[in-house]
Amino acid sequence: SAEIEDALGSECSKLGAISKITIFEKNPEGVAIVKYKSARGAEKCIEIMNGRWFDKRKLEAFFWDGRTDYRVKSTEEEEKKRIESFGDWLEAGGDERGCEYT
Repeated sequence: SAEIEDALGSECSKLGAISKITIFEKNPEGVAIVKYKSARGAEKCIEIMNGRWFDKRKLEAFFWDGRTDYRVKSTEEEEKKRIESFGDWLEAGGDERGCEYT
């Protein structure tokens, strides 16, 4: 959520310049990736954040291996509901601002 991203960004930006924060909202482990502009910022983040408590959870901070995919795929049922909801939204005429998409 934006709340978590803001809180994480606020804390992590004290350790170095951040280029990107990615929150994997569907991941049950509560995974986030904080990308720093320098390796030193990332090292400081790992030193300070690893083992720290955040929102009643103990954090694990480590360098991302560049390969692990933390995204969680939707189930077939979730995907069907998402598509149906999108279809309903389209049939209702688009978004609440009255925009029409053609």
